[in-house]
Amino acid sequence: MAGEFEYPIGGAQPGHSPMIVETTGPGSIVSVTDAGGHALNVQATGEADMNIKQYASAAVGAGNAVHVQPGTGAEFTITPKATAEFTITPKAASEFTVSPKAAAEFIVQMKAYRSSDSTYQPVRLDQATHALKAVDYAHSEIHKGAHFMAHYYATGKNDGETINIYLKTPNTTKWGHMVMQWSASGAAFGRIREAPTVTSNTGTNGQAINNNNRNVATASDMVDNATSPAAGKFGVDVTITAAGTIIYEEYAGAAKNQGGIGRNDEEIILDQNAAYVFEVESDAAGLTLSMNLLWYEHTNEA
Repeated sequence: MAGEFEYPIGGAQPGHSPMIVETTGPGSIVSVTDAGGHALNVQATGEADMNIKQYASAAVGAGNAVHVQPGTGAEFTITPKATAEFTITPKAASEFTVSPKAAAEFIVQMKAYRSSDSTYQPVRLDQATHALKAVDYAHSEIHKGAHFMAHYYATGKNDGETINIYLKTPNTTKWGHMVMQWSASGAAFGRIREAPTVTSNTGTNGQAINNNNRNVATASDMVDNATSPAAGKFGVDVTITAAGTIIYEEYAGAAKNQGGIGRNDEEIILDQNAAYVFEVESDAAGLTLSMNLLWYEHTNEA
């Protein structure tokens, strides 16, 4: 570390304390004159040690150097020069810059966000609360343009009647992280079927999957149930001939007209190369049923 250090020398000759030492960095040796005019050679070694190798032209001797370390009774005053700047660069990709503000006071700025391979941005705090500004991962996928949505609703659904959305995932490790939200104007069931058998080209396919970031044209890799399945599309009210595995089911009574997997920590990571039917079933007469699917597609890192 480069800087000036002032501390008393225990056992020094009268009039020879305090001593002002200036170093230019770890491993450097500089000649210093104390208050009594005695020259010293000081070497900064390691991360916290300062070794006094010579006092008044008398060598202390290899292996017998006096170590002045924080926590052993030595007192240090750090007086940064007006234009001094100390930079600590760890082995990791992050970069830390320490800049002196006043005597023995430093501002530490951590450049922690990498916006490109060569550019770092500072961490910022909220002005009113000083809380760290951050977004969760799913929200960041919206900004990235890899977050998608599909919606469907129908009215006048009687007891036992359903609405559904069909999606099939790609046969890759770019997995869908799914949240299902649904509602009904009365008592109803919500459920998710995994790997059901669905008759091709039934219901209404070719429905557009929208990107949550309307400034990005990236399309979803999910496909519909058309004879030639189309990427970025979903089907509705498809015909199910085998139920598949129900991996989620919830009942909302008349006093509770909303249900679903509504938080990111409840998301379901969909299996790759698998068909899914998201379904809401009426448990009363003349209901309006609705569902909203929200998901992002991310290549698994494992």
